[in-house]
Amino acid sequence: MPEMLEFLPAKMKFSESSERERDWVGVSNFDVFGEAECIEQESRQFNCDAGSALEQSTEEAEKEMFSGLAGKLRKEIEEANVERVFIGLTRAETEREYTEIEAQRAAEAARFHRKIEIASSKIRLLSEELIAAKELEAELAATYQDLNALQNEMEYIKVMERSSQNKRLSDKLELASSRAELEAARKELLSLREEGFKLMAEMDSIRGESIKIAEERAQLAKSERKREAHLRSLNSDLHKAMSKLESAASAEKRAGAIVANLSAALQQLQLDAAAAKREAELTNQEVSAIREETAKMYSTTKFCEERLRDAAEELEAGKESEAVALEQLQMLTESIMRERAIAALFCSTITLSAFEYHYLIKQGRSAHEVADKKVAAAEAWIEAIIQAREEEEEEEEETHSPRAAETTRNRRNKKNKKKADLQTARSSREHDLQERELAEPLKPKLAIAMPRRSITLGHGRGGLAAVQPRRSISLAGGAAAAGESRTARKARRSSSLPPTRRRSTTRPQPAFASRRKKVVHRLVNFLSRSAGKNLGGQCIILGA
Repeated sequence: MPEMLEFLPAKMKFSESSERERDWVGVSNFDVFGEAECIEQESRQFNCDAGSALEQSTEEAEKEMFSGLAGKLRKEIEEANVERVFIGLTRAETEREYTEIEAQRAAEAARFHRKIEIASSKIRLLSEELIAAKELEAELAATYQDLNALQNEMEYIKVMERSSQNKRLSDKLELASSRAELEAARKELLSLREEGFKLMAEMDSIRGESIKIAEERAQLAKSERKREAHLRSLNSDLHKAMSKLESAASAEKRAGAIVANLSAALQQLQLDAAAAKREAELTNQEVSAIREETAKMYSTTKFCEERLRDAAEELEAGKESEAVALEQLQMLTESIMRERAIAALFCSTITLSAFEYHYLIKQGRSAHEVADKKVAAAEAWIEAIIQAREEEEEEEEETHSPRAAETTRNRRNKKNKKKADLQTARSSREHDLQERELAEPLKPKLAIAMPRRSITLGHGRGGLAAVQPRRSISLAGGAAAAGESRTARKARRSSSLPPTRRRSTTRPQPAFASRRKKVVHRLVNFLSRSAGKNLGGQCIILGA
């Protein structure tokens, strides 16, 4: 291969000299044709000047001269054709040698690639063997730990042997088995160590082979670089002539392509400018629409705040009117209770008007449900307004970033307060519902528990009956205003019993009577809460 590479420059020199000779032959042919034309002209002039007298004497000489000139020209043309054929043969030989060099280069590259693959496979095997060696080392460490554990067990066995004399035979057998296991483990450890040493030796040999392979790769790379340099020089010589011809054609093509690209770019720029104008108009329209929407949202929030203020004012006015009505109702019920307590001293029955009975039983539940629905709607409205205000506050915080911390604190405090208020209202409503649910199943039980107690339904409103003073229960303490807390209702319940009830504790009563009084008291409280708002001047007295 180096001989072929050394032979290539000589061939290239020979081809260059043959091309030069071919050019010179072409030039010499043109000169010969020119000289022939000049000779013909001179001969014509000579013939014209000599005249007809010299025609016969000079015909043979001219024929000989022209025949000699024609023979010389034929010889020169034949030589030029031979040189042209020789130049074609040399070109074919150079192309064949170039193809052979390319094939040799591809074969060497494939061989080099195979060597690299073999080396990489060896490296992979080495890495796998290293991993296996590491695993063996881990196994050796585990066996060493097992040996230490066995030694510790032997020491423990020795200690147990000293302490327990009755189990010496079994301990000796276990000691012998443990010693045998220890010896087997030691043998395995020695074999594993020998295998590890063998693996280390193999790894050293593999390392030496990898070093040799690296050196061979370096040498191959050097030779490859040299060959590539020679081939580059050959390619540069071959492509110089082609590049000159292609440059002119490419220049023309580039000029046409540049003109077409410039026209296309101009059209694209015009289209982009029009699209940018349209996008700017669309963005301006969107900005104006967003501004209008923000203004509408601001106006709607203001309107909602005004409605919320009006609702709060109406709620406060309703609470005040409810408080006044409750005070009047409490005064009226207290007066009626006093009258009925006086009248109850002479009668052991309970007297209710038909209107009071039907109103308390039928209308109380519907009124309580309507009140619950109104409270739930008000709470939902308040929560919606709170959420809207929270969204507005978040938007304001985004616009005013320096005051973000203070606004977040205030917002959290407001949220906590509102949540606490809502939770208290919900807990009060849930407590009322629970008491009502507990009182509903007690109605038939109360009717069964009081078979001897008569309830007289009077058709008049003011009909009263005498009841024993120690068993009278009033509704004054049971009426509770909407929105009152649970603790206030409990306190009022505890204080609702009249003094006659407290005096009745001096007499011993049976357990059934005390349980019946508790049930009646709970039923009265439930009925008073369900009809507390619209009761007016009507009342109920139950005698135990």
